[in-house]
Amino acid sequence: MVKLRINSATSLSFSYEVFDRFGRFLAFLNRNQPNPTSPSPRPLSYNERQLETGRALPYFIWPNINPFREADSAPNAVPLPGTANPVAERGELKRARDFVKNARAAGIGVFKGVDPLRFEAFEVRYLGRAEVPTGGVIDLSKNDDVIL
Repeated sequence: MVKLRINSATSLSFSYEVFDRFGRFLAFLNRNQPNPTSPSPRPLSYNERQLETGRALPYFIWPNINPFREADSAPNAVPLPGTANPVAERGELKRARDFVKNARAAGIGVFKGVDPLRFEAFEVRYLGRAEVPTGGVIDLSKNDDVIL
């Protein structure tokens, strides 16, 4: 992972890709906190705050998410068949999924009962283009070896 210091208070981190195939910038934005023993606790990242408040839905793009971006190479980041759920049930990936589950249960943000989000962005893209997805998808709630 590459970390770019923007100023004394902010940094961007990149994993294997800097831009996706649509030209979107793929980065993690957070404040610099070099001393882990600092008296103030590290805040949630911008991405996590959006998930926690129901203002965004996760779109996990492998290998640019943990725990995969911690691997020393992209091939070593490939999960073995039958291991998706245990990987998804720990660390940052579990925390992100829990934020969404809690926001959905609380009916906040895009999950509001009055005006809930009907389709996720990737669904709108596929419906609008009338084409099938070009990438594979795995179900993080299962331990099968199926690529959708």
